[in-house]
Amino acid sequence: MLGFDRKGNRIGQGAGHYDRALELRPSAMRIGIAWSVQEVSAIPADPWDVPLDAILTEAEWIVPAASRLKGT
Repeated sequence: MLGFDRKGNRIGQGAGHYDRALELRPSAMRIGIAWSVQEVSAIPADPWDVPLDAILTEAEWIVPAASRLKGT
């Protein structure tokens, strides 16, 4: 992942590989690993973009408000 926002959106390499793979495994936990400096304020998401359930950086564990991890 090249970048992420706190809504769980991410910037990848642009080919949609992860979105297609995650579509085949809908119950898989979608956790991204990044450096905190890769965080941006907002990433525009297309309808086919699969959001992350959580992001782990060297500084914190981020769980977006719409994550499937909320309430567990």
